[in-house]
Formats: sequence, structure tokens, C-alpha cells
Amino acid sequence: MTSMKKDKLILSGGLAVCLIGLCSVLWIATNRPVQAQTYHRMATAYAELFEDNPSGTTITITDASTYYPWVSTTAGLSRNATLSTANDNITVAEDEVFLVTAQVSFAGSNSTIYTWAVHHNDSAVTGMKVQRTIGTGTDIGSTSISGILFLADGDTVNLEVLANGASKTATVYYAQLTVASLN
Repeated sequence: MTSMKKDKLILSGGLAVCLIGLCSVLWIATNRPVQAQTYHRMATAYAELFEDNPSGTTITITDASTYYPWVSTTAGLSRNATLSTANDNITVAEDEVFLVTAQVSFAGSNSTIYTWAVHHNDSAVTGMKVQRTIGTGTDIGSTSISGILFLADGDTVNLEVLANGASKTATVYYAQLTVASLN
């Protein structure tokens, strides 16, 4: 027997699998009584921006001390958040602790070290940065970032890149930035 009550799934005799507010039930055959349990949905807020572009989108880097935003995002799923493809960011609508993840597959200038960072309200987040060297202009590398961050209602999150020199480029082929509340 199952029933949905607002943000709860009442379950008896089965296993509930819930992720980012979506629940499904897998029934397990049993010959003995099973005690009813209450399972809460995990995420009250989530959002995703992504890029899926086999031709790539180029970010031009003109200053070695400046981060440049990932551009050309596509809006994915969201709940209690606003996705802006014009500003390439996610704005949350709740005060929550969030899991933030980012993945990017990109090419770049020869022998260049790229630093990718999650930005919170236009500032790089300490502990949410990665570096990747591109050996030749034909190399395509990938990297990922994940971390836990408190975000307040109206805060923004985006992904940006820095290179160890001026007059560089980063060509993004596939990327994803997601936030999911943990409360």
C-alpha cells in the first residue's frame, strides 16, 4: 500500500527510491508483515544548466588574472530556482544547503593550464576549483567539481574559467552545472 501526502511517501511492503523530489517504488515479495515507514523527498530545490554541442562554443580569455564565464548554456530541469541562459547562471529561491556539481569537456590553447571554478554571486568559491592542462590545441580534456554550499534566496551560481596566460581560448563541448538542496 502506498499513498502520497504532500512531500511524504507512506510505504508498506516495498522499497522507496527518492532523488530530487521524484519517487518510485520497488515492491519486494515477503511472507511476513512489514512495518509502515515514512520517506521524505530529498530535494526541495534543484536546477541544471548544460551544454551539448559537438561543434563547441569558444570562450576568449584576454587577461590571465580574470575569470571568464561559461556561455551558451541550455536550461534543464528546475524547481524553486530560476535558470538564466542570458546570464548563464542559476538563481536559487530558498535558503538551503546545496550540493553543487559541475562537469566540463573542453579544448584549449597549447600548453595552457585552465582553472575552472564554481562562482557564488560572481566570486570564485574556495574549495570548488579544479585545474586541467591542455597539451595541444587538439586535446579535449574533461574535469569536474563538486561541493556543498549554503545559498540564500536570490543567490546565483555559475561556472567560470581562468587561464595561465592572455590571448587564450577554451572551447566547451559538453558541460553541466547543477544545484540540489540537501535539506
